[in-house]
Amino acid sequence: MSTYIKKFRKMLEEGKIAEAEEFSKEVYSYIDSACSKGVIHKNAASRKVGRLAAALYKAKTTTT
Repeated sequence: MSTYIKKFRKMLEEGKIAEAEEFSKEVYSYIDSACSKGVIHKNAASRKVGRLAAALYKAKTTTT
């Protein structure tokens, strides 16, 4: 899971917003999958998704 998050954050840092937006769906799905299997708590999963979504939104608004 951390690999997906690192890839996502790296895309944002490099300014690849469109790629990050497409990849975000995959990351969110992976986090939700980990949550449903009991790997992480549902609140932790929600927090991770929320923080990633906020980072994506911030990246989109600062580049525009």
